[in-house]
Amino acid sequence: MSDSRFFEEKKTTTEFEVFSLKPGLSPNKPRENPLFLLYPNVPILCSKKKKKYKRMAIDKLNNISITFRGDSYQLEEHHISIYETFIYQDSTMGPLHYTAKYTSSNGIKIKLHFYFNHHGQFINCQANDDKGNKIILSQEEQYALEQSSKTYFNDFIQSIFIILLNKQAESEIEKESALKAIENESRIGTTHPKYRRLLDNAISAIDKYNSLQFNPSFAETSFLSNYRKILDQQTTPKLSHNKKKIQKKSLSAAEFFTPVEEQPY
Repeated sequence: MSDSRFFEEKKTTTEFEVFSLKPGLSPNKPRENPLFLLYPNVPILCSKKKKKYKRMAIDKLNNISITFRGDSYQLEEHHISIYETFIYQDSTMGPLHYTAKYTSSNGIKIKLHFYFNHHGQFINCQANDDKGNKIILSQEEQYALEQSSKTYFNDFIQSIFIILLNKQAESEIEKESALKAIENESRIGTTHPKYRRLLDNAISAIDKYNSLQFNPSFAETSFLSNYRKILDQQTTPKLSHNKKKIQKKSLSAAEFFTPVEEQPY
């Protein structure tokens, strides 16, 4: 069952939708992919382009075939790739994509890549031959391949985003609880150790929440971290004027004092 925050219907299958970014974030700059954090036990792989990703295997289904340019192709293997980073305006560098390998009755092999955006929506499809050369697809062919393959990847893609939604909801509750705790404690004061511990907990909770967002805001973390530094400066014991002068003289003397090696009697 899909969530309304993801999987919205698109007018076209080739359009790459980019939502409004927070100020200062470039749509062409690689961003941290929150989906990458969902599966800590899955091994990290490295692509030919030196990009880290995780491969999620999908059980092979028997007797699955597609028709492409008049030939019938049998499914050999398929999986989901989740990359460590993604780029909003690059359709081939989205948060994840589905790969399916097919072989025809004549032994001809093709590899299909289905790309998705941060909403889990299909963007486009690319095809390669067994030598890695790109097969140019028309929009009609992309649509036909998506329709014939979506049965195999749709549930899996949706399940990944639903896990993310649940994690986001949990971390938001933790964040709000941590912020409420420092608000309540501030009524007693802000210089005692317990308040600082709660402040550190709140900063950690916000960091966790941000790590699960495609488009995070760091305003809260920045404000609380700066406030933490101010509290540290206010509570750090200061040297008196006389002690400062004594310390300065001692340091100055030490700079010009050369120890003399002790001589035997």
